[in-house]
Amino acid sequence: MALLLLQSAVAFCSIVELRTTARVGGPSVSPRALTEYLATPRHWPQIVLSSVAVVGDDVDRPLRRGARVDEVFGAPPLLPLSVTWTCECADASAGVLDVRSPDGLAGVARNCRMLFAVTPAGGASGGCDVLLSMCYEPASPLALLAVPLLAADNWLALNVLLPAALTRERSGGAHAIEQGGARLERFRGLMGALYGVAGVAHAFDCLAGPSELLARAGAPPFADLPPAGKAVALAWCAAGPAAFALSRAGGAAADAGLLLYDATEVGAAALAAAVWPGGGSLAPAAGVQLAVLASRLFAAREPRPAAASGSRAAQPSRRRGADQSRERRAR
Repeated sequence: MALLLLQSAVAFCSIVELRTTARVGGPSVSPRALTEYLATPRHWPQIVLSSVAVVGDDVDRPLRRGARVDEVFGAPPLLPLSVTWTCECADASAGVLDVRSPDGLAGVARNCRMLFAVTPAGGASGGCDVLLSMCYEPASPLALLAVPLLAADNWLALNVLLPAALTRERSGGAHAIEQGGARLERFRGLMGALYGVAGVAHAFDCLAGPSELLARAGAPPFADLPPAGKAVALAWCAAGPAAFALSRAGGAAADAGLLLYDATEVGAAALAAAVWPGGGSLAPAAGVQLAVLASRLFAAREPRPAAASGSRAAQPSRRRGADQSRERRAR
């Protein structure tokens, strides 16, 4: 019955429009620079949680009218989704970026559009006001079910991930070095993605599956848990997507997300061991988290550039060569 109602809604809903606003940056961020940043496709996976990659001829430069890029999102390779965007307008001086996809996502949505409007923010704090208008024509019930997720995705993009990405950009890479280097950032991103997938798998197992993971911990199926047990299980499931979302911000936020997941998993396993002693999930959970901690410490050990040490080692020989040259000229 619910599916029939959704199908009827799709038939009568000609277009879905979502509007998201945010104030971004400070006095150093101009509307022109921010528009060019948004128009550069390689930045999209850094500021959009659902975006995985962008493929095109020149994704490192701001889009120009008529340029086309393929945005990959979802969970490849298990669920690879792709939309081809065409730039209709990219006017940095006016603060306008308009990209469209007539084909949209096959079988789900068509005539998709993202319109960014960037204007100077009033007040002493400066910065820019950003308005994102997203619209599409639904072609299936999934396009309507996705509305809350898209609204949350857009809000996170403008209010959390975009400011974090701009901070890293303005620091010219110093932020990444300060937080442990590029290798550590890759580790944070990898673990965030793995934890995100794990959280979704845990939720599916608890809510729609046989609760196999709970059974391994000695607990009853999710439906038979007491209210407090269900709350702990749901927190465990939610910790994965939360870690993934925070990992996209990088730095300390990513570390906080990973620690949240680690503490939730070990804490839930400890509670299960205390309530249902027959389970054996605490030792494996603690072992996995110790391995993750060791990997994190290793990733934080950024190798010292060889050129710097080499130049210091070469300084005495260069000084000796200069002294010998002066002695020959004196003779």
